[in-house]
Amino acid sequence: MTQKPDNPQALIKQYGDELGALKSNMLMAQSFASRLRVFAEHIIEYKVTGEEHWHCFGKSYKNIYLQWGINRGYFKSGTSRYITNYEGEHSGFYFQIYVNCYAIFDEHQEFGLYEVTKGLDIFFIDRMNSTFYVTDENIEPLLETLNTWCIDAFEKLKVYRAQERIARLEKELAKSKAIVTEATHD
Repeated sequence: MTQKPDNPQALIKQYGDELGALKSNMLMAQSFASRLRVFAEHIIEYKVTGEEHWHCFGKSYKNIYLQWGINRGYFKSGTSRYITNYEGEHSGFYFQIYVNCYAIFDEHQEFGLYEVTKGLDIFFIDRMNSTFYVTDENIEPLLETLNTWCIDAFEKLKVYRAQERIARLEKELAKSKAIVTEATHD
């Protein structure tokens, strides 16, 4: 609550308290940024302390667009913020990355999504929802892998769509040949 302007001592105390809180948040953000370099600029700009129960770090990383965001939150089993489809006990901060292939490619194809993430240190993959959960230390390797996968998947998408078009055209050609054959035999 802002003090009345006719009480300068109260205003000075209020502003001093606000500056103290800001300094504390900035120091926490600086420490968090040093641990999470991939998002350091974002952390400093928004003064993200790492203690927020939920924070979105953006919706894209290099060439991959993640419509539902690159989110980090506190998850704990037995609460309303638990990791969906995870059977074990859990409690901690995790990044949550939902990869919606349909939103990315306009196709219900995974293009090897789960194969490329093998060997990464991933806390949990919810395959029912194509959602990845990783710790702070493992977010950058996951994002780099997803970015590379996305670039490769767009190339596979070109081939997939070309093959679909060939199949559709071959079907139309067969129908046209049947019509011509039938018409010439009459």
